[in-house]
Amino acid sequence: MNITACTTWDCINSFANWLSAIGTILISGLALWLSVRDRLVNLAANLNVGLIPGNDPSILERRVFILSFTNAGLRPVTVTNHAWRLPLRRTMMMMFPHLEPITGHLCTLLPVELTDGKTGHAFYPIDFFKTVEFPELMFRPPSAVEAWFRIHFFSMQIGTSVGKKVRVNVSSSVRRELWKQFGAA
Repeated sequence: MNITACTTWDCINSFANWLSAIGTILISGLALWLSVRDRLVNLAANLNVGLIPGNDPSILERRVFILSFTNAGLRPVTVTNHAWRLPLRRTMMMMFPHLEPITGHLCTLLPVELTDGKTGHAFYPIDFFKTVEFPELMFRPPSAVEAWFRIHFFSMQIGTSVGKKVRVNVSSSVRRELWKQFGAA
């Protein structure tokens, strides 16, 4: 058995073909990503608890749920709607916050086209889910365990004109507020 040690440049050169192949794939992938990324929908969306003016416009005193969505990409995005989705359900509930008598005048009317850096908002009164027509379908089921599960795992999505659904980041303060409201009922 004659095994010779690799002491020449032949050992190093044997990796050259592999390195060039991997480098070519990586560079081609990077070039493709750079050419496509400006065409992608890049929408940032958050749901938080906040304050708006009440009877006196100089004082922030009315607590509300605030859904804000911002276009963070170069491609203009048309936001058509938003929906709430409860865990383990296929149905989504569309809401129309602009019809609310207290906060409707502050909401962005949908559909709205957002260019780079533009923002839209939807506001819900803090007691909105106590006053819906069928509260047991949202966050007030008869079982406390089911209510906790729904509150802690519901999600929201924003619909766009290109068919992409953008997931909304729901803050923990919203979930705490909803759970507090369930316990107070």
